[in-house]
Amino acid sequence: MGNPTSKGRWSSLKGLHVSVNNKYATLWIIACIHLHAFAVKHEAVQNLSRDKFYREGRKYQKKQQQIERRWRQEQRRQAEETEEGLDKAEDVAILEGKLKRVELKVALLEHLGLGEYEDDMED
Repeated sequence: MGNPTSKGRWSSLKGLHVSVNNKYATLWIIACIHLHAFAVKHEAVQNLSRDKFYREGRKYQKKQQQIERRWRQEQRRQAEETEEGLDKAEDVAILEGKLKRVELKVALLEHLGLGEYEDDMED
């Protein structure tokens, strides 16, 4: 199947066991040849800061890193808000439970004729 170095660089060609008459296989091999030529050309560059493709790639990479950083910050912020909301809901539920306990104690003591009942909600 042509150049053995292409098979080494583009491992997807190793699993390509179809007839060369197959249009898909032909296009795939052509694409790999072009990518191989592109890679060889850019590997030969000694000073990457002069390589336009490299500079554009680095610029794109930095932009993507900024986007990802902002996304992670937003995800953290949303998670904190959600957790804070859950904590508040839990606190409300605990207070409601304590109030209900006091109401039940008062009702029980009044039913038993033991009079007024005072409870500190410390426990």
